[in-house]
Amino acid sequence: MTSYDDHLAAVSALRNGTAVTPECVDDVSSAQQTLRELAEELRGPAAAAMPGPPTRWRSDAATAYAEALEEARGSVVVIARIMTEAECALGSCAVTLRARLDDLEAALAWRPSS
Repeated sequence: MTSYDDHLAAVSALRNGTAVTPECVDDVSSAQQTLRELAEELRGPAAAAMPGPPTRWRSDAATAYAEALEEARGSVVVIARIMTEAECALGSCAVTLRARLDDLEAALAWRPSS
């Protein structure tokens, strides 16, 4: 339920520039989508392009190269996991911002009785 205090707080937030805007919610959702796509790319095509675990090759240099590629593969997996976690955190942030925006709109729509 919206009250006079909620209405004043909403007007104050608008005046001070601290109000949640639809653009802010859209920006967070867009960033979330971008992170989701990048994480999927790292888990899918990028991971598939990496060679398998190293085996003993004909030279020490080739073996060292294969080991470095295996280390890179591990890093890609870690980065994909971190990006997925960040994407989930942005999802929670978007839900919170949407709720704040809905509250703001309800408070602004409320009219004090005369």
